[in-house]
This record gives sequence, C-alpha cells and structure tokens, in this order.
Amino acid sequence: MRAIFLSYRRDDAEGEAGRLFDFLTAEFGADKVFMDVTGIEPGRDFRKVIDQNVTSCGVLLAMIGKGWLDAKDDAGRPRLDDPMDFVRLETASALKRDIPVIPVLVHGGRMPRPEQLPEDLKDLAYRNAMELTHPRWDSDVQLLIKVLRPHVDKELEQAGDAEAKRTLEKPLGKSATPASKQPRADSATLPASTQPTKRFWRRVVLAGVAATAIAAAGIFLRSCNSPKEQTSTNRSLASASPTAGSQTQGNPANIATSTSSNSTNATPSALPKARPSTADSGRRPDGVRETKSDPEIKRVFITGESYYKAGQYEQALPLLRKAAESGDGGAAAYLGLICEKGLGGLPKDDAQAVSWFRKAADAGNARGMSGLGFMYEKGRGGLPKDDAQAVSWYRKAADADDAWGMNNLGGMYAGGRGGLPKDETQAVSWYRKGADGGHARSMTNLGSMYESGRGGLPKDDAQAVNWYRKGADAGDARGMSGLGFMYEKGRGGLPKDEAQAVSWYRKAADADDAWGMNNLGAMYASGRGGLPKDDVQALKWYRKAADAGYAHGISNLGNMYEKGRGGLSKDDVQAVSWYRKGADAGDAWAMNKLGAMYEIGRGGLRKDKAQAVNWYSKAAALGNTDAEQALKRLGH
Repeated sequence: MRAIFLSYRRDDAEGEAGRLFDFLTAEFGADKVFMDVTGIEPGRDFRKVIDQNVTSCGVLLAMIGKGWLDAKDDAGRPRLDDPMDFVRLETASALKRDIPVIPVLVHGGRMPRPEQLPEDLKDLAYRNAMELTHPRWDSDVQLLIKVLRPHVDKELEQAGDAEAKRTLEKPLGKSATPASKQPRADSATLPASTQPTKRFWRRVVLAGVAATAIAAAGIFLRSCNSPKEQTSTNRSLASASPTAGSQTQGNPANIATSTSSNSTNATPSALPKARPSTADSGRRPDGVRETKSDPEIKRVFITGESYYKAGQYEQALPLLRKAAESGDGGAAAYLGLICEKGLGGLPKDDAQAVSWFRKAADAGNARGMSGLGFMYEKGRGGLPKDDAQAVSWYRKAADADDAWGMNNLGGMYAGGRGGLPKDETQAVSWYRKGADGGHARSMTNLGSMYESGRGGLPKDDAQAVNWYRKGADAGDARGMSGLGFMYEKGRGGLPKDEAQAVSWYRKAADADDAWGMNNLGAMYASGRGGLPKDDVQALKWYRKAADAGYAHGISNLGNMYEKGRGGLSKDDVQAVSWYRKGADAGDAWAMNKLGAMYEIGRGGLRKDKAQAVNWYSKAAALGNTDAEQALKRLGH
C-alpha cells in the first residue's frame, strides 16, 4: 500500500512534483509514495494502476500551480471539464472516499473557488491547503512531512511488526535473495506437502528473532540505566522588563541565543564497541546522514528509523542498536538522542549519549556532530564545559547541512561565545539556514529576532508571529510560548485573545518550556484567559520555571514570598534571596525589586542608597521604566 499519492499536471507542476517526490521518498521510503512516472511498470494500463493506487492510498496531495485550473487540451477545452481527465479522476476518487486531500500550492498557484470546479471536485475548495515556496522549500516541506507522518505511521502500525520481523530474520553479513525474488510460502510452485513444514520453521525462526530482540532491548536498557540527568536544558535567562504588576514575560532578550530544543547523553564501557562506519553516502533533510553499509544493515536502520519517527522507541531500540554496532552512523546518532532524552522507557544517560554521538560523528554523521557539540556546550556526559569545542563541532555539522548544527552555531554567534565575536547578523543567517532545513527552534529564533528587531532585521511583529507559528507547528515549545505572548498582547495582526494565549502557554508548559510555565503562572495569578485566580497554581508554575533556571520565573517566585501568596508565609528575606538570583540571571524586573529593597532596607538588607542606585541603574539600562522613575526620584 502506498500511503501518499502525488497528483499533478505535467505542464503545470512537474518539476515541483518531482522535487517533492524525492524529499518524500527520502523521508518515508519509495514504497510509501506513488507518482505515475516511477510507480507504473511498462505495459501496465495506467488508468487501472492510478485507480488502484488512489483506492489504497491514505492521503492525496493535489499539486496546484498557476496552470492547474485553466489547463486546456489540444482542442482548447478546459481539461477539468473532461470527466476522463486523469487529474480530475484522481482527485475526485479521493474526495469521494473522504480521505485527506491536501492541496499543495506551488509556483504561485491559488486555491480554486467552488464555482470554478466541476461538481465532483467542489469539495476540494474546502480543504485546507499548504504552500511550498522556492525560498523556503526545505522548511515548507518539513512542515508538510509533519502533517503526512500520521498517515504513514498508520500503515506502519499495521505492517511494521511484520517488516521488522522479516528484517531481523535475515542473518547479517550474508547475501539474501531480494524479497521480490523469493517464492511465497503458499506459492503454487511449492509442493503442498512442503507448506506446513515451511510455516513451522518460519514460526521457529520468528520466535528466535523475538527472543533476540527482547534480549537486545534488555541489554540496551541496562546500558542506559544510570541516575537520571537533573540539569534542565535550554534555560533562557530573561532580561526584558515587564511593567509594574505584570508577571508574564515576552521576548526574553536572549531567547535567540539558546541553542536547541534538542538535548543529548553515554557509558562507553557499558556497550560493546561499535565498528567505525565507512564513507558517508549523502545528506538527508533531517541531518541524520545515511552511511554506506551492507544492504541488510541499511534495511535494519531504515526500519528502526521508521519506528523512531513514529514515536515507537521501544521497537526502534534493538533495530537501531543492531545497525549502530555494525557501523551505521545514522543509527548511532538516533541512539544518542534516545539516551539523552530518556526515550523508550529508558532513564536519561548523558554518558551513553556522548558515546553514541561520538561514534556517529567519527562515522561522518552530521547529527552526531551536533549532538557532541551540544554536550560540550552544556558540559554533560563527563565532558568539560567547552564552548570552543562546541563551536568546532557545530560548524562541522553545519557545513554538512545539519539544521540543528546551523541553529546552534547561530546561538553561539548571538551570544559571542566559543571564541566567536558577538554577531547577530551571522546569528540570523544561521537561524535562517536552520529554518530552511526544517529545524523548529531555528524558526522560533527567527521570530524572536524579528520581534526585537535584531541581527539587521526590522522590528516586525507580523513576521515574528509568522515564524513563531511555524516553530510551534513544527513542535517547538518555545515557539508555542512566543505565539501565546503575541495573542496575549494582541500583536502582529493577531486579536488580543487571552484564552488563546493560555492555550498556547499550556501547550508550551506541558512540553517543558520555562517561558510558557512562567506565563501560565502569571495568568493564574491574575485570573485571566478563562482561568480562575489561583495563587497556588501560579506558585506551582513559577517554581517549575525557576527550577528550569528561567530568570523571570525566579523573580516571580521572589514576589510570591514578598506578598505572602500561594500558601507561602510573607518572607522578605526569601524574597530578597530570589530577587538576587533573578538579578544575577539578568532579569531587569528583579534588579528593580532588589534596588527597592535596598532603598527601604527590607529583607535583611540595611538601607543603602548607593546599592539602590546601583541596581536601579542596571535595571534602567535594560529598559525597566520603574527603575528609570526611581532614579529620577533619587536625583539620578
């Protein structure tokens, strides 16, 4: 069964269809995508083949260019008026079955109106469309892939177990007859008496394979069974200053310097040493570059990768491990991500992640290079915290077209770290490349740069919303927070909608984004967006944000102690302690509050005008208007 059917007109969108076909087959496999040029064998009746494939597909992509609607036949008649027009037949058949039909607009194509379409195509006008543009082709395709994945995964759930068993059934290192050449067990060429015996031995083999897979998963589980990593990643230390009484935070000043939403971790001694893989065979859109290897190893890797992308990590583990131990760099990179994130029921294990990322990087795998750079940046997995090493690995990964590496290199330029000059123009350039490669955090970082007007970009809320939405749609929690903030404030062409803001903040918070946690707490504290006023809930989310190292969450926790809210006793000493932590982390609001505590001598501090002026000045330099007023009051 082909999960995806590409419908197009050759004289309208042939080039775009072929290019998209290449991307989709690289992502899902050639057996999951049907396009007439490659899917029909010579001598077959293409009308019947097309009908069979439309009947069995899970989703149809209707490629619509400028000439899709107005195409004419040799006699000058509109092609869509012909009931035998193949594009019409394909699309109408899919609409009749009520399967997902996604109009894909290319090359300036526009959605047709219902009155422009024949009766059996009118429903097409009501289907949500996606657009693929030349400047943003890679990132647009990645968004389309995200939409298509559930349809492919549905087939994987039905057929994946059988395919995995067939893959593992074949011994590694031995030539195997291609599946298409193997006689079927029920083939008429086999004597009837042999069939029960063949089925019997197949059951025996499959039982052995299942036991092997279970054992491999158990070994891998033990290899990652170290104490859980406690350090939260991607701590954005805010320096923007909200107005008095406001506790939500928008556009943290260094949001774009955070490197990645991906995190990464290995005990080299706990795993059998993998053989180094051979030369790299090519780059993939997701940066997990395939490695030249035995065809059987490649089949194991592809099946394991499919499970990984479907979120079926326990099934992916034994397959990826088998491929990685045979030298496949792409499989090693995935194992690094599994260990670092603690997927498939495994605890997080930074040491194991480092081991697998290094194996992948040594094999020339770009995603492994990015993972290793990330671990150097954070000083995790037994590695020293070394920004210069991080930059070195990020650059290698970026040069090999890995979007994660591009994003992280941009973050290092934005922060002026790892021996790089602080250069926000370079940061924007790398974020854009990462976004073009489909990296979700890169999209969000571009949104932040547009919102604040940095890196040579104009201050443009509409563009900020556009990129925050792209990041959020691609699964980046920070993008969800950014979109929530723009809804809360009614900026970038969005209506002021606090209920929408709360919805996005909750999605971000549930995905462990500290900005979203803090802002969700603020909405509870003020009873906005349809939420009840609930200081206990507010305190809960502020504490989660503070535990993640988020500067404004730390400051808001101090404010709860100062006011004695959320079940806390009023405690100025605790308030000062949290304000100081927030100020040290760069939060202007905390600096202003600390200045106020020095001015009046509270929280165990002696009254000290000089210290008050010092903290007010730091807050004012970051744009805090309350601090500016305090300085004027004190004659500064």
